[in-house]
Amino acid sequence: MTITQLEYIVALNEYQSFSKAAKFCCVTQPSLSMQIQKLEDELNLIIFNRKIKPIVPTKEGIEIINAARKIIQEKKTIQVFAKGYHKDVVGDVSIGIIPTIAPYLIPKFLSSFKSNYPNLKLNIFETTTENIYKGINEGKLDMGILVPIDSPEMACLTLFFEELFLFSNVTSESGEIDQTIIPEKLWILEEGHCLSNQIASICNLRNKSISESQIIYKTGSLETMLRLAENGNGQTIIPHMLVD
Repeated sequence: MTITQLEYIVALNEYQSFSKAAKFCCVTQPSLSMQIQKLEDELNLIIFNRKIKPIVPTKEGIEIINAARKIIQEKKTIQVFAKGYHKDVVGDVSIGIIPTIAPYLIPKFLSSFKSNYPNLKLNIFETTTENIYKGINEGKLDMGILVPIDSPEMACLTLFFEELFLFSNVTSESGEIDQTIIPEKLWILEEGHCLSNQIASICNLRNKSISESQIIYKTGSLETMLRLAENGNGQTIIPHMLVD
């Protein structure tokens, strides 16, 4: 069993095609197919069902591929560890970041990152918490910037705490700005964004309360929510970095 063989089965699982996987791995299709067959022979297990298209892993194959991803990730960890002893840090780093904070957080570190690590290529992906978690597990992302998650499989480090503010443009009967959260007036991010889940939990909101609003607007942009609340007699909850 070799790292190369493990990389091949992960690639085949990703692309579900021998030709596409071979192209991704920069090898010929017969070479990739032969190495995967050798691995199956060694393990005495069928990793992929080749009788159907697109190619999919068997039940046993799924377990093997998941284990292969972890081994490949550990290989990358060792390589990064070794490079840390050299003066110049080189290579690629892929970071996932939730879109609610990406526009405000990235500019704060991007310039210094480029100055401190000129030979390190940074790949940044804006995506949801679920996709970041999945990307790290599958070895597609090296790390993620997101709200805390309860996962024993992940090594987590707290970077900072962020206050949340209620932005209200709702006028009470007395003519003053209403500082009480009114669910049917509240604009929140669409489901799948961690901030929307936090707000719903903190404010004890129910889906029924939100659905009673006359207009349902699903967005992943805090700026859009803020403008909607500002111009539409509404409310929204925003992180402190947006106020800054």
